[in-house]
Amino acid sequence: MRLADLPQGATVATSSTRREAFLLDRRPDLKIVPIRGNVPTRLKRFAEKPELDALVLAAAGLIRLGYSFADINGEPLSFDEMLPCVGQAAIGMEIRGEDSEIVALCAKLNEPTTFACVRAERAFLKSMGGGCQVPVAAYAEAKGDQLHLRAVSFLQKPPTRGELAGSINDPEALGERLAARLRP
Repeated sequence: MRLADLPQGATVATSSTRREAFLLDRRPDLKIVPIRGNVPTRLKRFAEKPELDALVLAAAGLIRLGYSFADINGEPLSFDEMLPCVGQAAIGMEIRGEDSEIVALCAKLNEPTTFACVRAERAFLKSMGGGCQVPVAAYAEAKGDQLHLRAVSFLQKPPTRGELAGSINDPEALGERLAARLRP
C-alpha cells in the first residue's frame, strides 16, 4: 500500500525519528507509534498487531537480509517521499591507522564515488549538529565530476529542504554549504 493510500488517521510503526518526521510532514493525520527490535522482530510484531496499518523500515536493511518488497507485501517510498538517513547502505570500517597492511587492504575495498557521497552526507549531518537521532536526512549522488546533494531538516517548522551541486573532489564543503542554508 502506498503512503497516500493509507486511511485517514492510520497507525504507522517505525523506529526512526527521521522517518516519523517525514511521515508526519506528508501525512499529519497519521498516528506514529514506536517499534523496536531487529528487522525480523519488527516484521513479526507488525504481523501480530492488527491495530497497525503500516510499518516503515529501511529498504537497505531489508535487502541486506534478503527480503524483497514482495516478500513482505511492501512498497518502497520514493526519494521525493522520504530521503534515507545519512550513509544509508554504505558499509564503514574502522581500522588501526598504524597497521599499513590493513590500511592497504582496505584501500582496495574502498569505492571512491560512494566514499565521496558518504563524506558529503556526513559533513551535512555534522554541520547540522546531528547524530542518528536528529531528524535530518541527506542523499548524495555522483553525476560525472559533480556531486548532487539533497537534504531536509526537521529541526524547525516548517521543515527546510535544499539541493546543491559541487565538486566530487570536495564533498565536505558541499555538505557544509547545504547545512548552512538549512540550519535554523
